[in-house]
Amino acid sequence: MKKSFKIITLLLVIICISFQYSIALKEQKMPPSPDWSRSIETDNHASKYFKLQSFPNDNGYSISRTTFKQWDYVECTYDLDCQELWSIDDFNYKKKTWSDGHTAYFIKDETLFSSTTHGVNTAISSSVVDFTKTKDFLVYWKTDNTLVVQKGTDEPQEYVTDEPVWSSIVVDDQVFIVSKSIKTNKVSISKVNETITPYTHFIAKSYETIHSLGMLSLNEDQYVLHLEIGMKEAGARKKTLRAAVLSKTNPDDYKLSDIIFFDKESGEKLRNMNYPSFFMGTNKILLTFSATKSSGNHIYVAEFNPKIIEASAVSKSDNYYTHPLMINEDTIIYYKETRSGKVMMYSSQLEEIRAASANGLKGDALEAFHLLFAHLFKGILLAMLSVVWIVPASFVSYFLVNQLGKYDNQLKYFWMYIAYMVTLLISQFLLFSQLLHPETMVSKMIYLSETWHIYMILLIATIVSVLPVFLSLTKLDDDNSNRALVHATVLNLFILLILIGPYFY
Repeated sequence: MKKSFKIITLLLVIICISFQYSIALKEQKMPPSPDWSRSIETDNHASKYFKLQSFPNDNGYSISRTTFKQWDYVECTYDLDCQELWSIDDFNYKKKTWSDGHTAYFIKDETLFSSTTHGVNTAISSSVVDFTKTKDFLVYWKTDNTLVVQKGTDEPQEYVTDEPVWSSIVVDDQVFIVSKSIKTNKVSISKVNETITPYTHFIAKSYETIHSLGMLSLNEDQYVLHLEIGMKEAGARKKTLRAAVLSKTNPDDYKLSDIIFFDKESGEKLRNMNYPSFFMGTNKILLTFSATKSSGNHIYVAEFNPKIIEASAVSKSDNYYTHPLMINEDTIIYYKETRSGKVMMYSSQLEEIRAASANGLKGDALEAFHLLFAHLFKGILLAMLSVVWIVPASFVSYFLVNQLGKYDNQLKYFWMYIAYMVTLLISQFLLFSQLLHPETMVSKMIYLSETWHIYMILLIATIVSVLPVFLSLTKLDDDNSNRALVHATVLNLFILLILIGPYFY
């Protein structure tokens, strides 16, 4: 083959790769949804975190991050510029932790401690099972069924419960305690005022596990009761969020039902809901969680509805994200899984942050290369299917050259080459129209909008595949005709892998 033939081929390959790289870079810069920015890293500190808490302070936010061995305290500005201030490694990670930046509460060896100076711990009580802390209340319960409630700096009030306390909730300065019966599966919720009085109860299903239970104030007359439920279905684990609206004064007539989640942009039903977190916004309750759709795992946010929720994605599917938490109505923090551990990220609705992330973030160019090569692996199935158009094209071309050889046709190898490419194109048209789903591919391609565009790509790929032969003025003969066919086949398949392969399934 001529030198010009090789140069033209190389230029075509570079053009195809450059085009698809520009598409990958554009995809990299696209936001997860119109109202939210891309995921932005906070401090690049990775560890095996499994818990995330936030509390506003004078300069921004106090954020606690917990692993199985360590509790890291981070202070972040309003722009989420974060710095780690201290860490505690001597605490019970199975119990709750709480800090507002000034005072920290944790349990160690069944003793509840508070700390106002890092490293100086003050014991509050021993034999503590667990506790709940808010800005104004401290509630803890002990192994002897003693319940202690303290509001602010008031004297602690002690109670004795009939059953062990499983959890406690504080809503609108009202303390509730929750108990669970293993024998009857009865879950009881009681109010704590001067005395402990029953508020409501329900029967849990024996094959379900209640991972968390919470209550929110919906309005002056109603609460929202929500449960994160885990269960097994056909051997697979499944989680769902169950909720009910109940009266604050007469909570008898209510029904807990599963919430159905949909992606707001695509309308696709979401599955594998995890890590729900609620935020009391201005005149509305916001819910953030992680869930899965066909494109992968995402962090979502939506206005809470006890029946059906249409949620907006705040992260893309290029990584695995967990433990979302709203720190205000415009900002969500969460973890991104990396090789070295979980890194804290955030997404924002603020216009300036959305614009900055759309213009590009540090590392976008390299990530676009990773995205490009990851997409190419999706084209392996397309490469395997190539035999469907190579075999008939080879049969037709060699049959034609044999027939033309009988008449000593001087252009028999040229017509063999043309017949091969035409049969190749027809076979591809038939395969894509009859067996594959070009409309699905088009829906994933940001530069195409109509199904017929796929067939245009097939035609362009065929034309480009023969350009090196024609532009280099290569004369086909018995010595180079087979190499020309192999070259056109490989170049055609390469173009299809680059342009269609990433969206093939």
